Amino acid sequence: MSGPASPQERETRFELTVGAPRAADRGPNPPSGEAMRESISGDGRGEARRGRLALRRALGASLFVGLYLVVGVFDHELWPPIEQAVAGVTWEMYTYGEIAVPKINGIPYLEKPPLAYALSWVSCKIAGRLSAGFVRLPAALCGLLSLSILFWISRRLYGEAVAWISTYLCATTFTFYDMMHRASSDSVALFFIILCFALFLRTLHGDSRGQTTPADGNAPRAASRAEQALTSQGHEKASATPPIQTQPRSQGRWLEDLPFCLALAASFYAKNFYTFLIIVPPVTVFLLMTRQFYRLFRIGATAGVALALLVGPWCYALYVKGGLEFLRIVFFDNTLGRFFTFRDTTALHIGELNDAFRTVKTRPPFGVARWVSADMLPWPLIYLGALWDLFLGRRVCPRRLFFKIAFIAIIVSLSLSSSTQMTYFLPIVFVLSLVSAEFFHDLFAQGARSTRRKRQLVALNLALVVVGFALAPLGAGLVLHNQTLVWLFAPNLVAAAVLFVILKGRWHEELALWMCGVVIACSALFTLAFAIPLIDNLRSWRPFFDQVRSEIDGRRIFTPLLNDRRLPAMNFYLDRRLEILKDPDQIPLLLGLPEKVGIVVSVDDYNEQRDRFATIPHRAIRASKGADLFVFLENP
Repeated sequence: MSGPASPQERETRFELTVGAPRAADRGPNPPSGEAMRESISGDGRGEARRGRLALRRALGASLFVGLYLVVGVFDHELWPPIEQAVAGVTWEMYTYGEIAVPKINGIPYLEKPPLAYALSWVSCKIAGRLSAGFVRLPAALCGLLSLSILFWISRRLYGEAVAWISTYLCATTFTFYDMMHRASSDSVALFFIILCFALFLRTLHGDSRGQTTPADGNAPRAASRAEQALTSQGHEKASATPPIQTQPRSQGRWLEDLPFCLALAASFYAKNFYTFLIIVPPVTVFLLMTRQFYRLFRIGATAGVALALLVGPWCYALYVKGGLEFLRIVFFDNTLGRFFTFRDTTALHIGELNDAFRTVKTRPPFGVARWVSADMLPWPLIYLGALWDLFLGRRVCPRRLFFKIAFIAIIVSLSLSSSTQMTYFLPIVFVLSLVSAEFFHDLFAQGARSTRRKRQLVALNLALVVVGFALAPLGAGLVLHNQTLVWLFAPNLVAAAVLFVILKGRWHEELALWMCGVVIACSALFTLAFAIPLIDNLRSWRPFFDQVRSEIDGRRIFTPLLNDRRLPAMNFYLDRRLEILKDPDQIPLLLGLPEKVGIVVSVDDYNEQRDRFATIPHRAIRASKGADLFVFLENP
């Protein structure tokens, strides 16, 4: 009776299973008949496995593209609160060719740099026309690019199977999906943040004091000694770790950090220094804790030079257009003015659309906890379980240390800002996605030895999400009074029931996660395809402007609504600039003129002055459907 297989024999069998080069092919002797049969069988299984893998890749990529481009882009008009501003600036660029200085109704609008607007302008130029869908398209593409970057870094660290899972969790996180379907600078900024974090994580495995191998199944365990050498305080490096090399190694490290520095500098064009607020603190703290002082200095110097080279031309263009005032608005008003609260700004000339100092900076009770919790939906149990393992687990490695620092630093940095909003915390989703990748990597590696708590968390969260998505069409159909959505509940229920039967006791396995992902994505795709146009019929501003478009020919058009939401929507939908009324009391006087005029006012303002308007001959037009926000007044 033969004894247990030796390590060499087990390795040979594994190679045969996955279609790797056979051991017999490497030796001088020809393979035996039995070895040949095993080789053919192994090659057949390998081909079948590769075929299934190719099918999964195609299906997974198709689902991502469908969720991000088929629905949520071209199926509705501009939705508040931020898409109107992007559309208005894009209209100015498209109509008047002004790219360097964003404008609304001809007024400089320097709240954000021009990158997000320029991307929408390019989209509309390529399409040959302006539309809400083409204005929104760059945001959806940024979403797909962000998911691609997440998949790339997850696959590099944890393998392909885990990369699909972490990318899917991010893609279906409610707040991430919502933001990547809004025309805004936030979607572009989030893409740059994810890119910068991924480029920095890419360099951690090559650190000479804590080298980790890009993930195959056993990478984290194989590198544990070197990783502990990096993160422990005040001890010598592991004996197997090579000494830090001098000049050649330094040059290689500089080249490794260069993409990160360039991406960080370019991110300024997305949303001023907001991206720096998210990226710089965790990277700085990590490098300080790991005693990489020279690398920190080198990254800072390189990023500073890159920032000067990339942003300098735009600064010069701003100076030519508006002098030091434009530069002050960009670098002081919309940076420090939004981060801190200034009580006295009377010495500054504040433009009509510059609300950096005037905006209300409220802090709702438990705001940070609520917003971070919202960024975990619909996967709170998985994310919380992953965070529990991250902070309380015993395993130590550079990336786990960086995840801890990044999670805490993002919350602390944003909490110190006076202007705190829910969308500011969205970069947490990227950290949560990678932490969950670490969680699932350990879960699959442990197999049957994995803790019962982990399996239960995955099973419960998956079951809740499957049930929730199955019931979503029913709830949406009842609210929106649509029978098609109600009937869509039936196939969803059948699919959920089949999943529960097939996957009983196997919810933590890779196949189960894949099947649930396909069902959830298909359910979301069909539900959104029917629900979004119905919601748009209730929220859209376009029906009002379609009604009044035929009335504005030959008239001077006025409005007292000088803000970055309603004014740019008028430019976009009416395809013209409007004259601004700084004194609403002039409206009755204008309606009494013999010259033909039209005035767009809000419904609230019209109702307040209805008695004054009653004495003046005029016609008032309100939206017959969609959002009832405007009144168009015209004299005979």
